[in-house]
Amino acid sequence: MENRVGVSTWQRLLYKYSWEIHMSDQNHFDEERIINAVLSFINAKTWADSKAIVQAHQDDLLTSAAIQVFESLLIRYKDDEKARRLLEDHRSLLRRCQSEGIDAAFTDRLQARPIPDIPPELLDRLRSVQTDAELRELIREHPELLPVIEQIATQSQAPQGSSTDVSDPDELPALLQELQGLNRLSDMPRRVELCQIALGLVNQSAQPELWGGLQVELGNSLAQNPLGHRAENIDLAIEHYNQALEVYTREAFPEKWAGTQNNLANAYSDRIRGERAENIDLAIKHYNQALEVYTREAFPENWAMTRNNLANAYSNRIRGERAENIDLAIEHYNQALEVYTREAFPEKWAGTQNNLAVAYSRCIRGEQAENIELAIDHYNQALEVMTREAFPEDWGMTQNNLAIAYRNRIRGERAENIDLAIEHYNQALKAHTREAFPEQWAGTQNNLAIAYRNRIRGERAENIELAIDHCNQALEVYTREAFPEDWGMTQNNLANAYSDRIRGKRAENIDLAITHYNQALEVRTREAFPEDWAMTQNNLANAYSDRIRGERAENIDLAIDHYNQALEVRTLERFPADRRQTLRNLGDLRFAEQRWEDALADYDGAIEAGNAVLAEAHTEVGRRAEVWETSGLYARSAYCLLKLEQINEAVIRLEDGKTRLLTEALALADADLDMLSVTQRQEMLEAREAVHLLEDEMRLSSDVPGRRSDVELGDLLRRKRACLNELVDTLRVEHPDFMPGGLDLPEILSLVPEGGALVAPLVTSMGSAVIVIPYGAGSVESDHVVLLDSFIEDDLLKLLRGPADETGLGGWMGVYFAFCNEMTEAATKQWLELIEEFTGELWTMLMGPVHQKLQDLNLTEAAPVILMPQGYMGLLPMHAAWRDLDGERRAFIDDYTVTYAPSAYSLSISKGRMQDPSRQKPSLLTVINPTENLDYAPVEGKAMESLFDPADRETLSGRKATKDVVVEKVHGRTYLHFSCHGFYNWQDVMGSGLVLANHDILTLSEIISSLKLDIARLVTLSACETGMTDIKQSPDEFIGLPTGFLQAGAAGVISTLWAVNDAATSLLIKHFYREHLEKGLPPDQALRSAQLWLRGATRKELGETYKSIDHEAYREFVINGDPSDKPYTNPYYWAAFTFTGV
Repeated sequence: MENRVGVSTWQRLLYKYSWEIHMSDQNHFDEERIINAVLSFINAKTWADSKAIVQAHQDDLLTSAAIQVFESLLIRYKDDEKARRLLEDHRSLLRRCQSEGIDAAFTDRLQARPIPDIPPELLDRLRSVQTDAELRELIREHPELLPVIEQIATQSQAPQGSSTDVSDPDELPALLQELQGLNRLSDMPRRVELCQIALGLVNQSAQPELWGGLQVELGNSLAQNPLGHRAENIDLAIEHYNQALEVYTREAFPEKWAGTQNNLANAYSDRIRGERAENIDLAIKHYNQALEVYTREAFPENWAMTRNNLANAYSNRIRGERAENIDLAIEHYNQALEVYTREAFPEKWAGTQNNLAVAYSRCIRGEQAENIELAIDHYNQALEVMTREAFPEDWGMTQNNLAIAYRNRIRGERAENIDLAIEHYNQALKAHTREAFPEQWAGTQNNLAIAYRNRIRGERAENIELAIDHCNQALEVYTREAFPEDWGMTQNNLANAYSDRIRGKRAENIDLAITHYNQALEVRTREAFPEDWAMTQNNLANAYSDRIRGERAENIDLAIDHYNQALEVRTLERFPADRRQTLRNLGDLRFAEQRWEDALADYDGAIEAGNAVLAEAHTEVGRRAEVWETSGLYARSAYCLLKLEQINEAVIRLEDGKTRLLTEALALADADLDMLSVTQRQEMLEAREAVHLLEDEMRLSSDVPGRRSDVELGDLLRRKRACLNELVDTLRVEHPDFMPGGLDLPEILSLVPEGGALVAPLVTSMGSAVIVIPYGAGSVESDHVVLLDSFIEDDLLKLLRGPADETGLGGWMGVYFAFCNEMTEAATKQWLELIEEFTGELWTMLMGPVHQKLQDLNLTEAAPVILMPQGYMGLLPMHAAWRDLDGERRAFIDDYTVTYAPSAYSLSISKGRMQDPSRQKPSLLTVINPTENLDYAPVEGKAMESLFDPADRETLSGRKATKDVVVEKVHGRTYLHFSCHGFYNWQDVMGSGLVLANHDILTLSEIISSLKLDIARLVTLSACETGMTDIKQSPDEFIGLPTGFLQAGAAGVISTLWAVNDAATSLLIKHFYREHLEKGLPPDQALRSAQLWLRGATRKELGETYKSIDHEAYREFVINGDPSDKPYTNPYYWAAFTFTGV
């Protein structure tokens, strides 16, 4: 829950006169009349009023039934000390009225009592308080002042006939003089009384301006009055503002008319009674009326104030298009800032910065990642003025809001962002204590609950328990009666936590979640809060979808009903991101129930909504985040199509979901500009370059001198990308074939290699399938599909990460990380054993059935097979999967030549590039051992030199291989060979890279931005982890070094799936180049030959390979071991290498 600066909505203090008894308790008693009398007695403003109520209702109040009401209330509020003290005091007073009589019981209450014994300096501090924040802070530090404040309030509300009752018109000047000096929050009750008295002395007809002014002052005082019922006070304020407008007409008093319109709008913005949507629209109407007089030229400060307030109203508006309302709010905030400059109005400038940040955090249009960064920027600007020392309440509010932005942040590491949010929430609580700011304290408790529920670090079960605890703390203040909207919000969040709860019984937790969702919906109605209503409907549907108790069929029907209700509000036009979420949830439910046709329709809608959101994104990070949101939808919908026997459509759908951003980048880079006119070609080049330059700058580290801020770059990129998209759309009108959006089925089928097959596996929660398309197929038939119903997504995740209930990371990745981190003999042994075991399981689960299908299609040995893995499969050495055949292990690669492709489109681009004549002449750049600590890298370099003419090769060895030199020298080479260290950055994939001289990193970001590989035929990355791709955020994008080099212009890339052995790598690479360049084998066949050779080579053979190059290596392989031994049979040594491209 975010807070705004503007119209104050939290002016409540917890002492005697601000307590409100909750009306829901009325249902516990039989006699409604007695209950109403008790409530009136408790909520009376003065002791004189209390006495009058007792006298008027003594037949109800001086009874045992009334005392029983108090007993029930004391049980209800047994944990609230202040409430209990108040109730006990009033109960005691009634008992005294029964035993002593009403007059005697009230004698001491009605007498003026001396101020309690308080040190003079503390009383001086109390008298000097100017604002409500100062008063709250003083009460927090010195709770002993509460009786003093109560006494002052009591004496300021003297009963009829006291010395403050002015009936003589001659007393009016003194009364008005006193009124002018009362400006503190604690003065508001006295101001109300004085305004009421004064209005009794002023004739509307004779003194219309004064009468109108007193009506406004009374409205203002009521709106801020901490005593009595908040809802009643606001409605009374509205009444008095409207009375003021009877005399403050626009014609007679234009400035005062405008001021009253603004105040009336503020009251409607805060109004509790009535329909919330109608109240906000009335506020907007009155703000706009105020602005008819409050022009910037005539009243700049009032104009800015009203603009800020109008922006608040649009930000909260329920009716109309939500996206349009937020955009209008941002527009009005920015207009207010034209006057509210930091120099002239620092406090108001900071408040508006906070408000503008809230609007950006809620913004629907534009890129979500960029909007959140804008919010963070504006919050930080606000905090430059709103320091804890100067403005503790506002500082706490902005810390809370900043935490929300970090909680929702897309850029940066998710786990770190959530922990930063928790840190800022805790900062907010230092200012927003429960005693001083109960409402803000409760809001931050609620927000902490959300953060702990989403927390990644720490124990998941404990985080959920903390979330539940913080929700329950928030609900101690957020009662339904006092804060209905916030109560509903917290009930929804508490339900979310129970839905995710690990401890306790699962069935009970889900039923508790359903209970709390339904409670939330009692307040979150469609009429009052449609957006929140839809959110809770979606969440309630999730709970019914997971429900264990009850009839499964009934639970499913209820879930579908609630999803559909949510979709009535979550339309494509208004809330595309939310619509994507709900349709994905609904599709997943029907998918699990094998309702393939319905699930397909839901996924189609979710994809459509996702495309609408993606179209608004413009930065690299933001676009990746939106692509991730649709991750899995394409594979599941393709699986539905397979089940519906729409095979060709399934192939196209699966392709549509792969490398969407890479496809766009490659299409842009390889666009056929020759079909355009000279002018069009120039426009296209300039527009493309403008986007590329901004993307390149945004990839730079923020501390690079001259780099502009993310906010500035994001705004520029949004505009330049819009220009580029508009230009492409315009060019397609004249040239329909320009930059096609993807491949159709004939184009996909044309990529199947001659004599081979294209293999596209997909894994879902309900089963898997592999589409095997043979060469020459005119369409894809049902007998081209291998269904693997027993192999599901959880099986794949178990292989990769270990069992779901296992603490910590296990499986393939867990053992691999242990190997990399420890580098001990035991860790190495475990890793090598796991690779063999894992690749055996991979055959059983996936590659064995694929192999059988290829056999059925009569593919010959060594036939080319293109593997297009889906998602997480990008990390797997599918070519190394093996089975036992006649007592020996035989791998998939023994039978077929394997090429990997992220998508059919990237394959088509590689194929087109290989046909470019400029890529045919061999010219080599080698980067050898730039860190000078790889023993076998120089051997690798020497072996390659003999394969190229001296004029066509250049070697950058050791310290000569600096980043700047490498970036300069790669241009114009058809072969690039890197023999160096490499690494994959799991936290920031764009920070993955190759280690060059001086330990400088050539990152993936720089490869895309800086390398111009316009004639590169093959890039060989003879380094560790160069073939790994992002599976955390963008599994279907295959973001990694191979696609980075493809994006930079290369036709093919050889890379590695794990950290490789230096000696084995040098041998494999040497053999690869001999097969490729001397024998003329294509890269995929040459790599297969080298891998099979290395796997079967004896020590003697390996030593002979080194004999003419490196005598020490020769001794290592021949003299120091059994010459017939085969040291590199384990897949660890040879299976890491893969070829991507053509």
